[in-house]
Amino acid sequence: MRFGIRINRWRIHFRNNNPRFGVIGSGVSLPQVYFGPATSGAFTATPALIASDRTTGTVTRWQRTPIEAGVEYAISYSFSTTGITRRVVGGGWSASSVSSQSATLTRVVSLPLDAWIEAEIEPDVPVLAVFGDSLASGVGASLPVFESWLSIYCRRIGALPVHYTASGDTMAGWSNPFAHKWARWQHLSRPDAAFHAMGSNDVFAGASLDQMQERRATTMQILTEYVSPVIASTTLLPRSRLSGATEDTRRAYNAWLKTTPDEARDLCDMVPPVSRNDEDISPGFDCGDGVHLNASGYRSMQTAITRALVPTPA
Repeated sequence: MRFGIRINRWRIHFRNNNPRFGVIGSGVSLPQVYFGPATSGAFTATPALIASDRTTGTVTRWQRTPIEAGVEYAISYSFSTTGITRRVVGGGWSASSVSSQSATLTRVVSLPLDAWIEAEIEPDVPVLAVFGDSLASGVGASLPVFESWLSIYCRRIGALPVHYTASGDTMAGWSNPFAHKWARWQHLSRPDAAFHAMGSNDVFAGASLDQMQERRATTMQILTEYVSPVIASTTLLPRSRLSGATEDTRRAYNAWLKTTPDEARDLCDMVPPVSRNDEDISPGFDCGDGVHLNASGYRSMQTAITRALVPTPA
């Protein structure tokens, strides 16, 4: 991880949970949690042991050593389980055994357990959230979440990112305001602003324009209540080598966003930075599946955010 701001005090939460479905596993223990400066999955100095003999559903002690801006860090945790291990999207390195210092680490795009950092920051640091699917999670990049467009943008402007994202999810899948994935962070201070970037999986699953508009109205209301009243929208990207009714609906939905005054004011049109024809993802940005982007593509996407949603520190 690397942040564009200084985090003064922090702690890490762990659960054997899949937030998208609210499914919790069982029988998991966390014997060790380490934290320290790192690069490419390897610590560059002796890491600090910040927790031991923990079980999921717990949290580490508050850490008073700051996470400095612009410095790359890693969390290292070992665990064992007698049941199903729940995984979430996120880039990192993994080994099946930690019995030896020479254990071979393999880069992965999903990680075991739901691990997240609770951060205390200065009051003038903006906190920006994104509500979206795999494209908002940075799937297709070598290190999803870390190389997502929101994380890249927040590092650039000096903000803290929060991801309300789940690979494969839809606006329809977030229609229940009482779902765990909406409520999981309600005990914390709310973000200053949010991006509504969900809808790609709805439209490519066959949702009509009317259904897209209805689902958007529902999720906008919940997003306003649970996350932030300051909301910007993003257009939906094309999927390469696809045509027909779903692409027509996607273009109609994007056009509707652009011509609706309340939506168009804070709309981020993310299609032009990554598609020259609004039909295919540009070859240099396609991760290879015609749907997701590589890290260069996500860097290009975030250039569509041309107006600050909230003031940033001078």
